[in-house]
Amino acid sequence: MIFFLMKIYFLAKKQEIKYGSIRNGTTADFFEKSNVSLFQHMWVIMQRSSSEVIVTTNDEGVAKVRNSKGKYAFFIE
Repeated sequence: MIFFLMKIYFLAKKQEIKYGSIRNGTTADFFEKSNVSLFQHMWVIMQRSSSEVIVTTNDEGVAKVRNSKGKYAFFIE
């Protein structure tokens, strides 16, 4: 669990890598309602570029990762 949280922390700090989730999914809900400042910050970042990072299906998110050349991370449902 600690390793996972460290990866999230470093992802949030890398401005050159965008990240997103499924629109109205449980992951988006988690970030939106979190009381943890790191996750709140990440939600704000996702909202700022929602048209680029928020997708409608897992398949769309996975395709986006594969086509991003390492510049997009997807929180899969």
